[in-house]
Amino acid sequence: MSRNSNTNRNATKSSPLSTLEQNPFVQKSKERLNVYKSQLDKWLRSEENFIAPYLTIVEQKTNIPRSAIFLVVVGIITLYLLFGAHAGFLSHLITFVYPALGSLRALETQRKDDDKKWLTYWVVFGFLGLFEHFGESVLSVLPFYYVLKTGFQLWLCLPGVQNGSLIIYDRLLRPVAKRALHIDMPATGSAAAQFQGRINSQVDRINSQVDNAASYVKETTTQIRDTVNSKLE
Repeated sequence: MSRNSNTNRNATKSSPLSTLEQNPFVQKSKERLNVYKSQLDKWLRSEENFIAPYLTIVEQKTNIPRSAIFLVVVGIITLYLLFGAHAGFLSHLITFVYPALGSLRALETQRKDDDKKWLTYWVVFGFLGLFEHFGESVLSVLPFYYVLKTGFQLWLCLPGVQNGSLIIYDRLLRPVAKRALHIDMPATGSAAAQFQGRINSQVDRINSQVDNAASYVKETTTQIRDTVNSKLE
């Protein structure tokens, strides 16, 4: 009887945990966390992430997964941004150094998409800096300001379609830039038609040169024949 009561008691104790694990919300949260974890690990190993080689060295020397190392570093930086005396300087340093190194790397590669990504980032970064210049003295007194600011500006650097700078530029800055710089000029035709027009003009120019050369040869031949006939006479 005592064993059965202990078993029932243990089952009763473990039942809330098992019930919580079977909750659909908990299961979806676990699945989402696993997806985020796999995406993070993939990014930490990708060639696009220029800190990947350094993470590889640390991972090999410590035998700690790089995702855990990255999260620990992020946690330490977050704590300093919350309570550190120079949180503003650290925030500026992070949001400048990482994009600057990414831009230098993009300049040395043959790809064009990374050039567009970092050029767009600096455009958005400049606009944010302009607004922040007037409002930082007020915003900096808000709790978690530097954490939110750093997270937001790192969102501007994200790879792929989640890149915040491309989203902000396409939705907010691009329409203004197109109007201000008069980029939407009336088109004279499609790209294919313009290309065909250039080809036709080149063909006409070559035909004209050929006709001129043929006329010159004909005139020269006639002059030589007339000269030879006059001497023979």
